[in-house]
Amino acid sequence: MAKCGHCNHIGTKITEISPTGGRYKMMAICCSGCSAILGVTEYMNSGALLKQLEGKVQAVESQLGIIEMVIQQVKSILTRR
Repeated sequence: MAKCGHCNHIGTKITEISPTGGRYKMMAICCSGCSAILGVTEYMNSGALLKQLEGKVQAVESQLGIIEMVIQQVKSILTRR
């Protein structure tokens, strides 16, 4: 296991931080002994968020396809008259 470079403690914790002047929260990986920040990661899992948005985009595309089909049917009916 890795040791903290500041206090030689073994073990970490994750802490939410809001950097001064920053627009987004971050997650800091800290030493559980002295709370020194060892690394920083995104607050939200952007991969999971993108996957959710991908599903929503696919649903919208599907609905647009249905709307296009209905418009073509209406156009066909109107051109017969």
